[in-house]
Amino acid sequence: MLDQGRISAFQLGLMMYPAVLVSGFLVLPSATFQLAKNDLWLTGLPGLLVGLIAVYTATRLHELYPKQNVVQYGERILGKIPGKLLGLVYITYNLHAAGGITRQYADFVVGNFLLKTPMILIMASMLLLCAFAVYGGAELIARGTIIFFR
Repeated sequence: MLDQGRISAFQLGLMMYPAVLVSGFLVLPSATFQLAKNDLWLTGLPGLLVGLIAVYTATRLHELYPKQNVVQYGERILGKIPGKLLGLVYITYNLHAAGGITRQYADFVVGNFLLKTPMILIMASMLLLCAFAVYGGAELIARGTIIFFR
């Protein structure tokens, strides 16, 4: 039975890590090859470290402040006004990042698989699938993530 959208810290970490990896797989190689040349394989190590720190921080905050969202525990840690400003920055950043990831994914699919498909169709179908998943709730997404990791 679904627990009214409650997810564990482990499930949150599993959901966050692929989001960090996607942008690394699609953008990092071409952008860093220009500088790294033969040492390109080393550029993934700092990204891995930063990603692990981000996932660890998010899971620890989730454990320390259960049943609260980012804006709520931001207010408890920083105070009312700075916490709300941090929440606004967080939401704005996530909207911007979601748009960028959607565009990168669509570029990848159109450039490699569906060459004659309009990009808007790829983006719309992906966003529709995401909307269905969000409608199902966070716990549904978290359980699906665990299934894909096993």
